[in-house]
Amino acid sequence: MAIELGVDIGGTFTDVVAADEYGRMWSAKVPTTPANLVDCFLNGIDATLAEAALDGHPDLAIERIVHGTTIATNLVVQRAGAPLALLTTRGFRDTIHIMQGRGYIAGLPEDQITNIHLLKKPAALVSKQMIGEIDERIDCAGAIVVKLNEERAREVIRRLSSAGASAFAICLLWSFVNETHERRLREIVEEECPGAYISISCEIAPRTGEYARTVATVINSYVGPTVQDYFTRLEQETTSKYRSPVSVLQSTGGSVSSEEAGRNPVRLLGSGPVAGTMASAALADNVIAIDMGGTTFDVSLIVEGSPLRSNISVVHQYEYSVPTIELQSIGSGGGSIVWVDELGTSLRVGPKSAGAEPGPACYGKGGTQPTVTDCNVVTGFLDPERFLGGKMKLEAERAHAALETEVASRLGMGVVEAAHGAIRIVDSQMAGLVRQVTIGRGYDPRDFVVCAYGGAGPLHAPAFARELGVSRVVIPRGSLAAVWSAYGAATADLSVVVERSLMRNLPVPADEFETELQALEQQATKRLVAFGAAKSSVTLQRFADLKYGMQAHVLEVPLEAELDSEAIERFLSSFDEIYERIFGAGTAYREAGVQLTAVRVQAVAPGTKTGQKLRPPGNRDAGPELSHSSMRAVCWDVERGFEETPVFLGQGLVTGQQITGPAVLELGVTTIPVHPGQSLEVTPSGDLDIHV
Repeated sequence: MAIELGVDIGGTFTDVVAADEYGRMWSAKVPTTPANLVDCFLNGIDATLAEAALDGHPDLAIERIVHGTTIATNLVVQRAGAPLALLTTRGFRDTIHIMQGRGYIAGLPEDQITNIHLLKKPAALVSKQMIGEIDERIDCAGAIVVKLNEERAREVIRRLSSAGASAFAICLLWSFVNETHERRLREIVEEECPGAYISISCEIAPRTGEYARTVATVINSYVGPTVQDYFTRLEQETTSKYRSPVSVLQSTGGSVSSEEAGRNPVRLLGSGPVAGTMASAALADNVIAIDMGGTTFDVSLIVEGSPLRSNISVVHQYEYSVPTIELQSIGSGGGSIVWVDELGTSLRVGPKSAGAEPGPACYGKGGTQPTVTDCNVVTGFLDPERFLGGKMKLEAERAHAALETEVASRLGMGVVEAAHGAIRIVDSQMAGLVRQVTIGRGYDPRDFVVCAYGGAGPLHAPAFARELGVSRVVIPRGSLAAVWSAYGAATADLSVVVERSLMRNLPVPADEFETELQALEQQATKRLVAFGAAKSSVTLQRFADLKYGMQAHVLEVPLEAELDSEAIERFLSSFDEIYERIFGAGTAYREAGVQLTAVRVQAVAPGTKTGQKLRPPGNRDAGPELSHSSMRAVCWDVERGFEETPVFLGQGLVTGQQITGPAVLELGVTTIPVHPGQSLEVTPSGDLDIHV
């Protein structure tokens, strides 16, 4: 029997989901091995196959493996990329160092932005000594003003190679209008430095915006050699061991071959969390998708069935120009460290994490700093004997000792009070991020459903959803929620995004618009077919980037499949509506003129037999009343202290069963608290609905 696998490597755990065409699924969660990610990848697959064997299916054939990964992000954050050189037009050497005005605050949480005296630019990805200025110049219309000086370019390349560069990023002025000089410069680098990793901006980010385009190209070469080597080793292991190649999930939400991913690793930033977003889109029209793992808390928004997208993203304060599913993250995970500020007066949580090694204190692996997981053990939300379905025992006494030593004694409070306070803080941090993502984009969170997944997402979502005024939380497929991003990877479609800069004042003749879009559609379709998709299965989506005259805010607007003058007017009206929803009524100002800056096409083709629409339903017969298996003392409110609370086990849940809070539902790999005043119901599709 053939199965498809999704693998999501996180900072603390690696999740794997296997699915067959009949809707049967098996999953596993194993510790991430930071020193060698190939090990946890293979360990997770072996553990999943072992689960399937225990279920009576020992001879499964792996047909497809899709990988969601944070390797590219980690290389940037940890400053562990390749020795890099940047080649740029003479006079523009300092672009990446000058950054932009918001370079001091890009991507930072509000509490850090307000500490102005602590703000600083991020460490440079490439030093000034490793930036080579090239004699050439192309103007904004694509005309060659100064020819490429090839002899001088060779001298610069040799100098940088001698200085240790093994990767080159090439970003010349106006190359997205005329690619000639960049492509020739790549040929020269290949001649002078055989085997060097090379990125050119006209392929990585062919659009206006000198700084963001430069950053995208630099990141691509900075992480490229390591990522490419990782995928080469991974491909060798999986092909020899499982006879299956690996596809890789990109930040646009679709998968590509590992070879393509190695050429464009900048498109992998955010790859892992995006998988969960794509899976959540099948749950409801308007969804707040939240993924809380051991290291981070990630939020994305699905509006009318489609994830919100962004064309400018941030990693470690660097803004880069690559289309992605829009994700916001903070360092609030189960492994986030609970600490006391320098003055010894304030309790803090995160953003630093204990990670997988040594992990929270209760893991017993040498960690001495208390974490959110330790707090959940102390307050009774987690049972030390049943963590990960009993496969991993937690040491409650170590959690108590860490909180007492590092927090409670310093603040003059009890251990339980400190743990409960830390949980309230992390819940408030998560609610604050959700407000930024929703209200900051002109949406009311009360109009959305929260989809909670990741190992710790279901544990915290019922509390912060109440703070947001959200009425419904969905735990997708129950225990599958803990490995939801891996499920999203397993069911991911094939997808590519192609774009080009197109600077015009609107309106433009419809036929001119159509010509540009059709060329992109042909290019995108050709690439998907090369990945193995049937041409007849490819669907195309069109987008354009617009801004008002003399304004800086560029917004993406969907385009209709066929354009005429009426369709262009509807498209302009959509831009007005989107602009006012985000920036307020009356802010749209058509009189200033509307400028087109880029056009984009996303091509999608089914890459899976499992498919998101084949989510197997639960038992449709109303089940018997669920009885609790035991009682446990849980601290729901520090004022009332511990209360004896019924604990339910998730095995055998059927449609229609309900649990009224206060109660705890344990599903092996995740725990769901049903707070006082809340109720939980099992839906026909096997999801768990919490009515807040």
